[in-house]
Parts: sequence; C-alpha cells; structure tokens
Amino acid sequence: MAGAYAWPGDGRSSAWADLYRQPEGGTETAIRHVVVREDGRPVACASLFAGDGHAFVTNVGTLPEARGRGFGTKATVAVLDIATSRGAGRATLTASRMGRGVYARIGFRDDALLRRWISPG
Repeated sequence: MAGAYAWPGDGRSSAWADLYRQPEGGTETAIRHVVVREDGRPVACASLFAGDGHAFVTNVGTLPEARGRGFGTKATVAVLDIATSRGAGRATLTASRMGRGVYARIGFRDDALLRRWISPG
C-alpha cells in the first residue's frame, strides 16, 4: 500500500498500519488483505471489511509502474470472491477518479458522490 499510495518509507511507521492490521485469533476474521504479485514482487493490493452480509472494499492500489495491466482489477475481484464465499450479497467501495473505470468494468455503479475535506495539519 505504501508504494501504491506514495506513502513515505514502507508505510509501517504510519498510523494506518495499526488500523488495518489483521486481528488475531480465529480463521474467519472480518478483515482480509490481498496482495497481487508479478514475478514474486508485490504490485497491487486490496482490503475487505465484511460482516452481516455486506462487504466494503478498500485500499485498492497498484504501484505506479504496474498500472494499466489489470493488477488492481485482480486484487478487487479477489476480495469480492472472498466476500461472496462468506455470503455477502452486496459490496460497496469509494473510488478515486483513477479507479472509477476499473470498478465500472467489474460491475459497480455510481450511487453517491463523497467529497473529502483534508485538514491542513
């Protein structure tokens, strides 16, 4: 994720690392992370938060040099497959402008527009 989102360093020092850490215990947790590799090297990722028959897809990212080759699509479809196997009948996500075409090709449709406000600090 650090490379896909241009985070400084390897991303482990970020507060986000703790937020998305896989909970311990049990094999059927609500959070799943998928990494797509090319020649053993991570090139794309996606995360799934699932529960009560619904799935939320997030953290979809592809390294800049690997974009446009279907890796983000593969990561997204992989977490959707996991969600389906767990009985999720619906999935939602928020899409960047860059990702909208990818998600539309998979079958997602626009439902609402989310505007983000980012603090200056």
